[in-house]
Formats: sequence, C-alpha cells, structure tokens
Amino acid sequence: MIQSKWLFKCFLSILVLSYGFHDALALNANWKSFHANEKVSMFYNPKSVKGKGVKTVEVALDFDYPQKSPAGKLIQSVRMIQNYDCSRKRFRLKSAINYADGKLKGKEVARGSEITPWRSIPSGVPYAKLLTILCK
Repeated sequence: MIQSKWLFKCFLSILVLSYGFHDALALNANWKSFHANEKVSMFYNPKSVKGKGVKTVEVALDFDYPQKSPAGKLIQSVRMIQNYDCSRKRFRLKSAINYADGKLKGKEVARGSEITPWRSIPSGVPYAKLLTILCK
C-alpha cells in the first residue's frame, strides 16, 4: 500500500512538472521523445510496446535538474512500465525505477513494482500525447 501511494505521488508530481513542450534529444536510438519542457524530457521505447486494446510500454523521464522524490531522495531520471487502455483513455503504472543521474544512469535510488489503480488521462497533459501515439 505504501509503495502504491509513493508511486502515485511520484506520478502526479511528474504530471505537474511536465506541462509545456519543446524539442529534446532521446536517451539513445531506442527511445523517442513525446514531450519536453524546461524541466523534464519524456520518452517512450517503441520497441517495448506490446498489446492490442491495452498497451504496455516502457517510459523514461529525464529531469533537467535533480528532483526530490516523495521519500526525500534526489533523483534525475525515472524508468517506468505503464499500461494504456486505448478505449477508456486511461493509464496505470506497473513499475518504476528512480536513478540518481540523468539518462537512466547512476545509482538506483528507489524501485517500486506495485501496480497502481487505473487513472483517466486529462486532455492536454503529456500522457495524452503518448496515448494518441500508442493507440493510433
């Protein structure tokens, strides 16, 4: 239960931090940018996409400056496995790994693997862009 609350708080914090857009470089050739602003760059791995109506995808967040996690530790990037329900326009977090350095490098600061409840995706947020990409 505590991990689920932590993952959800982390996820909501990321949504708030990530509103806005500009071009960004991918972590490597396997990752494609779907959103970026002056605080965070957001990527997905097209090769990781699985499923039909409900898609599973690997998502990465790369912060321009270290962020404080809900546990009070500094992180600069996050790798997540997420599910996207195309017909109901919702998502959930399956797992997350927080890294001390950018580009999914450095010490692993925290890890969570409890699946969060489904959440609807409001229009205009970065994950709505990814839903459109995954479900076209």
